[in-house]
Amino acid sequence: MSNKKENLVVGLDIGTTKICAIVGSATDSGLDIVGIGTSPSAGLRKGVVINIESTVGAIRKALQEAELMAGCEIKSVFAGIAGGHIKGFNSQGVIAIKNREVNNEDVRRVIDAAKAIAIPMDREVIHILPIAQRPPGYNPLGVKNIDPHWVRRLGQSGKDCFDAILARDLESLGASMNECMRCWEAILPNTVMHPAIPIDLRAILSYYQSRFAGAMYSGCGGGYLFVASADFIPGSFHAKIRAGE
Repeated sequence: MSNKKENLVVGLDIGTTKICAIVGSATDSGLDIVGIGTSPSAGLRKGVVINIESTVGAIRKALQEAELMAGCEIKSVFAGIAGGHIKGFNSQGVIAIKNREVNNEDVRRVIDAAKAIAIPMDREVIHILPIAQRPPGYNPLGVKNIDPHWVRRLGQSGKDCFDAILARDLESLGASMNECMRCWEAILPNTVMHPAIPIDLRAILSYYQSRFAGAMYSGCGGGYLFVASADFIPGSFHAKIRAGE
């Protein structure tokens, strides 16, 4: 965060090969990226800090670059943590609800119930991610068509997407996103179309693909829907990248 611009949000990714910092400015229409900083990572091995001084120096350099581009002073960050010492596991919570709809208080209570588990003394819970249960019978890998032709097209669509972002070419970006979805539907058709999914995800995708430059899902069963558009889409979260001058 910044004490000069209270609407700024800062993310920090501490990796084994590089440190990345990104500064976003929250707006009514979404988030504008106003600062980016990177630095070669030193002092880490497989996500674990082995030299604290080198690690701190690399983090400081990445943050200073981001501060310079964003024109702010970074006071705190949301840090991503990874490595062999990080472990994730599932825990279920159950509460009683009778003759009414689920509300936010019920969600809080069921999360508290899921948190009531025994963990070793040398472990600490750093993040909890509530997830919804998949529909009964849903299996995105039920039908697989690992055809080399489609796999090559999928790889090329990823490269085309990256090139379009660098060139700031909206139409090419949308075309690469549409191509990516065609490949996924050919390779793993049940990721979008499955009898257990009550929502017509394919129709939703076609709607946005026909009206905007392109659209694609991320994650099996839908996940997020990314839409390439020069205009703001009502109900969406808008991310705009602003290059440094």
